[in-house]
Amino acid sequence: AMEAIEAKEQEDYKLCLEKDNASLKLEDQPRTRLHLSSCQYRSGKHKEALREAQKALDMGIARKDSALMKVARERVKQLIELMPHVTFRAPKGVTELEVTFDGREVPSESLSKKFSVDPGTHTVTAKGTVNGFPSEFEETVEVKEKDLAEVIIKLTPKDAQITKTQVECMYRAKTQEEVQKCLPQKRRALVVHLGTELSAYSDTNSVYVISPSANASITSPTAGWNIGGNVLLDVLSAASPDIISYASPPYRERRYAGGLNAGYKFGKLTAQAAANVSSEPDYLSRTIGGAILAELADKSITPRLGFNYTNDTIGRGPFRLCDATSVDDQGRNPCRRPFTILAPELGVTFVMSPTTLLMVGGTVQIERGDQSKPYRHVPMFSPEIAAKVNVGQDIQTVDEARLALRPAEQLPLSRERYALAGRLIRRMNTSQTLRLEERVYMDTWGIFGSTTDARYLIDLGRHFRVWPHGRLHAQSAANFYQLAYSSPLDPGTGAPIVPTYRTTDRELQSMVTGTFGGGARIDLGNPAGDIHPGITFTADAMYSYYFASLFLRGRTAVYGTVAFDVEF
Repeated sequence: AMEAIEAKEQEDYKLCLEKDNASLKLEDQPRTRLHLSSCQYRSGKHKEALREAQKALDMGIARKDSALMKVARERVKQLIELMPHVTFRAPKGVTELEVTFDGREVPSESLSKKFSVDPGTHTVTAKGTVNGFPSEFEETVEVKEKDLAEVIIKLTPKDAQITKTQVECMYRAKTQEEVQKCLPQKRRALVVHLGTELSAYSDTNSVYVISPSANASITSPTAGWNIGGNVLLDVLSAASPDIISYASPPYRERRYAGGLNAGYKFGKLTAQAAANVSSEPDYLSRTIGGAILAELADKSITPRLGFNYTNDTIGRGPFRLCDATSVDDQGRNPCRRPFTILAPELGVTFVMSPTTLLMVGGTVQIERGDQSKPYRHVPMFSPEIAAKVNVGQDIQTVDEARLALRPAEQLPLSRERYALAGRLIRRMNTSQTLRLEERVYMDTWGIFGSTTDARYLIDLGRHFRVWPHGRLHAQSAANFYQLAYSSPLDPGTGAPIVPTYRTTDRELQSMVTGTFGGGARIDLGNPAGDIHPGITFTADAMYSYYFASLFLRGRTAVYGTVAFDVEF
């Protein structure tokens, strides 16, 4: 220890460090650590000096040495005040950004944080892709005590195709945006996207669905307009409210659907419009809608206001037979029932950081009309028998115990739905991305629900991405849903009294559904090229448990999709 003190007095701090470290190996003394901290500070090693002073303070607290605690606490406070820091300003419009500080990688999500550093000269390097050009950055930073140095990362391409004029322009540039303006712009006048996919579904209720579809869009990034369309065909072996919108008899049928959308950008505002139609033998749905988006705070905040209107026609049988049905006194065809939906929506997207995106929104859905399933009939029971019906009661027992009366399903003629949703997308590092979604729901039928969805996307190279997927949905029952409906006799007439609202729809009861699966994406082209084809595979298994359902307690389903798309 004496040799270390003499070395410090002679300003031989290298020898001081050697002697103090040797002394600590023989005996760990807090005052030796304080002396070591002093030599480290004078050697310009502020971070190590703070670490040793903090250790001495911890030892003083453990030993209840008030004198040591006072000296160590003052040393820690002094070093914290003198400690220099560095932070980084990440460039915009750069992909595959990698930053190092003195040879150590700085995580992309931490660039905006303040890092404690030793005073002196440091080297910052970065690389990424700007406008399709591999680009680099290197800068030497001189940091003094108490400094907060901000390193503005400005990538410049290292490419023989860059002209002398462009190099001079980049040299004069003050920001990354100015650098990008100096480069040849790779924005194409038109971007075309084509896609097709095939989806399949099967469950333990013997429902099988095959759904081929196709989509296409054309976007002009320079002119600010876009237009697109899609078509879909559902081929199903049986009707199920779990996979399609409305029930129909257990036979093969087809549903055709298609849509068009278009948009135009006016400065910082973008207007979008869409129209969709869906047709089945006994159901026709038409929807039109639009939305306005705004770019605020340098595109870091994007609010969206939208509105959709849906006008449906529900047939009590195939429309070709309904058309032959006579109209009533008010000129309406009782075989065709109207159903309308008004749906305003509001959402906001926040760019929290270069690696974090947050989207929140809310929707209101106002439904009017009779959406009862025309083919669904509800078994009725005497009050005494209804009380004894069990969850999952088999069909034979139900048929033997029910009354002869079996009225059609009847739902309320109005419904308001309310939902709040949020989505968080965070780039965890250069190869992994987390996506979380949460949706809470309630309606005027008394249903409260929550849906949580999570994906963790992992890039296994530049051309291959995989992800696990999980979802959990839970909801309460509609206020009129019952496991078994009772039909008491009217004391006056002796006729059975049928409940005003009645259903056997499992989706209106208390239930929990868990989904787990995953997917993969293969990019077939060169990421830096002009043509970007790719193939996507997804597969999921789903189990639903029903708390108050006739005939079954649960359902297992599997579904998957194979998709191909190309952009050029």
